[in-house]
Amino acid sequence: MNLPLVRTVVLCHCLTAAALADGPARSPAQILADFDAVLAPTLDRSRGGDKDAIKVYREEAVRASRRKGELALELFRADPDHPRVPAMLIGRWIETMMAPATAGATIAEVDQALAHFKDPGQRKTARQMKAIATVVSHPDDPRAALPEVDRFLADYPKDPMGANLLNGFAMSVKDQELKKSLLLRLAAEFPDSPLAKSAARALAALDLVGKPLDLEFVDAVSKQPVSLRGLKGQVVVIDFWATWCGPCVASMPALKELNDRYKDKGLSVLAVNLDEGDEGREKMAAFVAKNGLPWPQYHDGKAWESPLVERLGVTAIPALVVIDRAGKIAELDAHDRLAEILPRYLAAPAPAR
Repeated sequence: MNLPLVRTVVLCHCLTAAALADGPARSPAQILADFDAVLAPTLDRSRGGDKDAIKVYREEAVRASRRKGELALELFRADPDHPRVPAMLIGRWIETMMAPATAGATIAEVDQALAHFKDPGQRKTARQMKAIATVVSHPDDPRAALPEVDRFLADYPKDPMGANLLNGFAMSVKDQELKKSLLLRLAAEFPDSPLAKSAARALAALDLVGKPLDLEFVDAVSKQPVSLRGLKGQVVVIDFWATWCGPCVASMPALKELNDRYKDKGLSVLAVNLDEGDEGREKMAAFVAKNGLPWPQYHDGKAWESPLVERLGVTAIPALVVIDRAGKIAELDAHDRLAEILPRYLAAPAPAR
């Protein structure tokens, strides 16, 4: 789980035992012939801006990946000790471990497959995937995943996969105390990992919660000055985004709808754009004009190296930071919960001036 990250929706697949049982059993040779015949689609770079072409490419990629995953599981059940099974199943689990709907099935598959995996590296990869799937399968009770994470870290101490596991776990949880403990553990157990630096940055950001944020800038589009101090008494949402970030673009209509609904009730939206350099500023301004984004844009051209990005511990976009009516940082990442939590912050009384 490398940084910086862009949040993406992972399309997963799951093939039931009943589905595999339909029809006569096939030989490993037949299954492998079908597997090798599945070709990943290619995207014509000359049509990179063609939304229809991109949509077709993604749909074809999902179908190809789903089919390969089905065939991997079929081969495992036909010949669990076949030498190609581990790599094929690992390819399947890359997708299935990342969705709550299929993470539980992934855990069961890994447990069954480990009895047949002989290569230490493949066993380690499978164990890490099981730990990730365990985290994903407990979205409402992330602490329940700790024992499996601890088992991996105990069996593979100081392994870089452990640093990735802790970092991914920390970035996925909303429980601030659990997040903090995971980041502290990452920094302590993997001090030489590149992720230790990002962990230290995230820990520093967590310490900002409940404290005022001093932010002044000139809107990169309107050239008007903007100050959080001047917005005190408002609930301010700061949207970290980029024109190249698909999930950021996809979330814009929802943010616009919330802005329209609550702008007269105390909501202000600001944006921090991560497109790089002067060219990035031009792309951002063109996007803002085309899509009618009404809020101010902070742009320093430094992308992930922006001091503001680093200070607030932003490592994945879109990210939404919420500033309460008192001008204090209330939420460091409300991306998935903004519609749910906004009414609560807006209902709070504005501080006396």
